[in-house]
Amino acid sequence: MTELLWATYLIMTLFSYIIFQKDIAAPPFIFCGLYFFSITMALISKEEWQVAISDDSFIVFLFGGLIFIVLGVFFRGQNSSGSVWKNTGSLDAIEIPKLITVIIIIIAIITGYMQYQANMEIAAKIGASGSSALVLAAVREATSYGTEISIPSYIVQMNKVLSIFAYVWLFIYINNGVVCIHGWRRIEKLVPVCIYLVNNLLSGNRLLLLYISGAGFIYYYLMLTFCCGIKIDSGKILRRVLTLFILLMIGFYGVRLLAGRVGSEESALLQYISLYAGGPIKLFDMFLEAPVVSDLWGKETFIAIHKNLQALGLENYPVYIAHKEFREVNGVGVGNVYTAYRAWFADFGFAGIVILGGAVATFYNYFYYKLRFSNLNQHRFALLIYGYMSSGLFLHSIDDDFYPYFVSLGFISIFLIFYAVYYFTIKLRSK
Repeated sequence: MTELLWATYLIMTLFSYIIFQKDIAAPPFIFCGLYFFSITMALISKEEWQVAISDDSFIVFLFGGLIFIVLGVFFRGQNSSGSVWKNTGSLDAIEIPKLITVIIIIIAIITGYMQYQANMEIAAKIGASGSSALVLAAVREATSYGTEISIPSYIVQMNKVLSIFAYVWLFIYINNGVVCIHGWRRIEKLVPVCIYLVNNLLSGNRLLLLYISGAGFIYYYLMLTFCCGIKIDSGKILRRVLTLFILLMIGFYGVRLLAGRVGSEESALLQYISLYAGGPIKLFDMFLEAPVVSDLWGKETFIAIHKNLQALGLENYPVYIAHKEFREVNGVGVGNVYTAYRAWFADFGFAGIVILGGAVATFYNYFYYKLRFSNLNQHRFALLIYGYMSSGLFLHSIDDDFYPYFVSLGFISIFLIFYAVYYFTIKLRSK
């Protein structure tokens, strides 16, 4: 059945590439392509993990791909009148005074230093010692898998603001690179982005590298297609994207010890990537065989809302963490990430997969095609936010990044800060 699923997703990926006229940023193509990658990685460890998925898993994964494709066709038809190249134009350059960039860099460095100091204080409190990787692993274990020790909230909020600056400056850099070839030389625009990534890497968080890479791809491809239309060579861009994706996976593997992933010293590249990208496929199948049913409405899906209610004293349910249980196959650990479908099924059964999964597919297809056929000069903020929220699409085959991050009171504050930064750095300075 796993081989059939692999063949099915290969066909759906190729079908999406053709039916959406080689639009490699179309949500159905991204969704099917990344699930195809995850299933391929799972097959690599087939013998070790016994990757023979059930009929139920096959149906869920098949539904996910089909609903994205069907809704993609529908929303493209609603906005494009049948042409994927309907709207083209030119973008305005965005110039930011160097002083503002310098101030952002100083804020980023201060935030990183405060994060480091907080990590050292936690390490001292829990008695962690040894190499930096061991200390970071211990700190991450204490803050991620427990509720008694945490990073100070003001540092968490500073990191959120820093993340907004990183996305905005990445947006500006790509915009100016597309507008003028000399814009790609202005690499100082990427300094806040690099500092942001380094700060989070030293905190043990590598997923943000994947998040911002996905956003960068969305910004670049949509800006380029808006400016060049049918003149772009999607096949050439796809080859470049695949090359960069491979380099990204190598980088993800290469910084594992720096990010505190001790115990993986002997893991080969392919084995390590297959665990992260392919493990969720096997884990979801194992979960369906032995499910953990939530004892609180929306416990896993709407964890951010429950945290908000607990903080406001409106919910008496004990504080809990987002991480799921770890599982093993033949004594081999497969991890604890189960694709986005795990949370929806745990909370609401198959109805949750249909309704919540359909809502996610609707959101990304609707948002994308509204942008795809609009004047991007007039909808820059929407593009900025879509790129930021694209993690729920790119990481769908790994975990649910949509509802926990974007359906919460916290995202409202992020949205408002995003707009404020956008207004003063882009809207007022476009020319």
